[in-house]
Amino acid sequence: MDETELELGGDDAKVFLSYSRKDRERAQRIADVLRERHFGVFKDTDDILPTEEWKDRLEQLIAEADTVVFLLSPHSATSEVCAWEVEHATALNKRIAPIVIEETDSGDIPPLLARLNFIFCTERDRFEDAVDSLVSALHLDIQWIREHTRLAGLADRWEKAGKPTRLLLRGQDIADAEAWRDSHPKDAPEVTQAQAALISESRRGAARRQRSWVIGSLGVAAATVALAVFAWFQSVEADRQRGVAEANAVEADRQRGVAEENAAEAARQRDSAEQQRREALLRLAGDRLRSNDRPGGISALMEAGVDDVRLKVLASGIADPDPLMERLEPGVPVMWNGELYMRSDGDRKAIPLPAFPASQFVRVGASTAMFSETGAIRLHDGAGKTLAEATPARATRPCAANWGPQGSVRLFSVHSPGYSACSLRVTMTRLSETTIDEPQVISVCEEEGFEVSGWREPMIGVADIGEVCSAALGGGGYPDLSGFDGALSPPSLILPFRYPEMAGEGGLWSAEQSLDPVAVTNDLLRRVVGDESIPRGNRRNFGITNFANAEAAWYILPQYSDNAAVRVVSAITSWGGTGGETDEVCIGPPGETLSCTSFHHFSGYNGYSLSRTGGVIVFGEGMSAAGDGENAGPNNAWVTTSPAEPLRPVEGIASYGEVLDAAFGPDGRIALLTPTTIIVLDADGRNPQLVNRPEASAAMEWLSSGELVVMARNGILHAGEPGEGFSSTRLVAESEFPSVDANGDPSPIWLAESEDGRFLGSAVNRVFVLLDPELSAPMTTGISVPDPQMDNGRTDPAIVVKEDGEVVLIVNGRTYRRRAFPDEGVIADLVDPEAPLRASPKR
Repeated sequence: MDETELELGGDDAKVFLSYSRKDRERAQRIADVLRERHFGVFKDTDDILPTEEWKDRLEQLIAEADTVVFLLSPHSATSEVCAWEVEHATALNKRIAPIVIEETDSGDIPPLLARLNFIFCTERDRFEDAVDSLVSALHLDIQWIREHTRLAGLADRWEKAGKPTRLLLRGQDIADAEAWRDSHPKDAPEVTQAQAALISESRRGAARRQRSWVIGSLGVAAATVALAVFAWFQSVEADRQRGVAEANAVEADRQRGVAEENAAEAARQRDSAEQQRREALLRLAGDRLRSNDRPGGISALMEAGVDDVRLKVLASGIADPDPLMERLEPGVPVMWNGELYMRSDGDRKAIPLPAFPASQFVRVGASTAMFSETGAIRLHDGAGKTLAEATPARATRPCAANWGPQGSVRLFSVHSPGYSACSLRVTMTRLSETTIDEPQVISVCEEEGFEVSGWREPMIGVADIGEVCSAALGGGGYPDLSGFDGALSPPSLILPFRYPEMAGEGGLWSAEQSLDPVAVTNDLLRRVVGDESIPRGNRRNFGITNFANAEAAWYILPQYSDNAAVRVVSAITSWGGTGGETDEVCIGPPGETLSCTSFHHFSGYNGYSLSRTGGVIVFGEGMSAAGDGENAGPNNAWVTTSPAEPLRPVEGIASYGEVLDAAFGPDGRIALLTPTTIIVLDADGRNPQLVNRPEASAAMEWLSSGELVVMARNGILHAGEPGEGFSSTRLVAESEFPSVDANGDPSPIWLAESEDGRFLGSAVNRVFVLLDPELSAPMTTGISVPDPQMDNGRTDPAIVVKEDGEVVLIVNGRTYRRRAFPDEGVIADLVDPEAPLRASPKR
């Protein structure tokens, strides 16, 4: 801490607050009022650095204080640290002012405090009156008390140095100290032995110096005559030496200049070495974070002197889950701070599992099968090793499990293809301890059953299981399968936990809106239609989203994005069949009526991208503006540089294929990602130039720093200036980037820069990761954000990372929050592997 910070107001009286950390809010309130009354206040949370020896520092703070104010409560009365603070203050003869902030059993009050007069400041007492009484007590005999503090410090310094004469009081200070000693006020702290010894020895030292002066004066008179003769001879020698001295001065100036140059070079090299050290530590932090060593990454950042929001984001997910494992059965997976873990069979340790959007699980013999809401399955053995994975060709939600012989399990889901009232499809997936069979799809009518011979039930009725599965799919709940006499049962939920409580609070992420399909649809309709931003003649096109079927509602929800300069709303208005699809895209300044364009295409609309200055680019493949004869031909991108101007096609790019993603640069230029190349356009959307495209590129963002970043499907992030080549870093394990979605199509991937330009968000399907471009490392592990439109990639999300470490993700007007670490004061303790859940010394 800087010395100026420790002065706490210079001449202000200084107070040390002794309190329990459990009373920190009350202590902070009293400290704030004392500072307003011009007292300097020492507190351990303010004046002790994370790396300092706390006990030595507390001794120093108590010694420098004029008064120790003890906040008495049941917590502080039984605190070992608080008791030690009172004992140390008493040993220094410090004035102690106890103030009662909570009623305390008299038997618990330390004896050294029990004899003192208390000031009462409990919830029943008027706070202002209590503070006035405390301030009056602190001002009593304050000049005498402050001199007590000053002389105590001088006496301590004198004794620790071996009592040298050079540290004794001199001149008027001795008389002032004697007067202070002899004017001891009633009820003031006693003069310490060290203070009395310093004053007495200072007086004796002054007497010795006076005797030496008298004897020396007589000798001086006798020597004066002899010196006068000697001086004449010396003047001659002095002239000679003056010449020598002048020559030496010139040489000294020369050497001083050399020394200053050497010092400047040394400072430059020191600064360079420190910068190299910091850069090396940042690289180390990135390496550790990429290997999922979050405590190691925090430790390297703190050693590099980083003290910013990154530490708070990282600290939200590093608490040790091992204590939680004591409460679980082996093989049971849990979500711990947004990450999957499973308890090992032997030592009850937490086994981290690869990122996977799992919501339920079943035990298959000694193995564990986890599956997502869309039916993707991953099988792990007791040590957490991945044994098998499977992704269904069609999104399903397993809602019933049937245990068979030899540790086998079958998962069931039922869905309707929609072509016939009679037709239902049962998806049946068989699992063993080591394998996942290809899902089997059976088409039957509701009154029929399907054969499962060799299992507990040879025949299961489709009507019964279809009813409970359909209920689960439509309502989001979990069915009651008790009517199947034990042959079928629902899978188990994967429960979320969070530091520090470890139970019952859910994951780090929370949604501010309901995720019920109908509720989300109606909410978006009210916002994009009800506020009259959609022209009245186009509103009916958005009414097509009123579907009762859950899957259809997810698919055709409007997309919605805005910023300070532009607002965009789009929705599918017709789809399917050989006639292609039509998307309505409405653009305009926020708060004004939007201008709408209908695009006809054959499943080639991939979404839009916004610039912060009002530009919009709509991209995909083969999009024709309906009813526009001049631009009737298919185009792969349409652009406007102002929300007040209509969209126009980007010419000369169709031969490079479908536009997968688009991004605006800070200088207004536009980058388009295609399957074969990256196309860079000028700020008007013209003059296309080609840039080499990294392999497997899937999403792109142009950062405010001027770098273009591209995320590949293998989890590698490429960054560089357009046309100057890319540097590549693996940020996410390839296993965490599924190559296809639940329908077998390429997984949608997107990138988005945070509003402050410091972070980068990326998502595959619903799995979101926050990235740090400076560290080239992930700040979070893959977290499944339960937004339906995260699956289709047609979104231009907004990301905000707050100073307290909270992450806010806004997708189509819906807000998701990743809560911040609850107490930044324990971040340093969490990087200690021996004490991952320790907060600080017990108080």
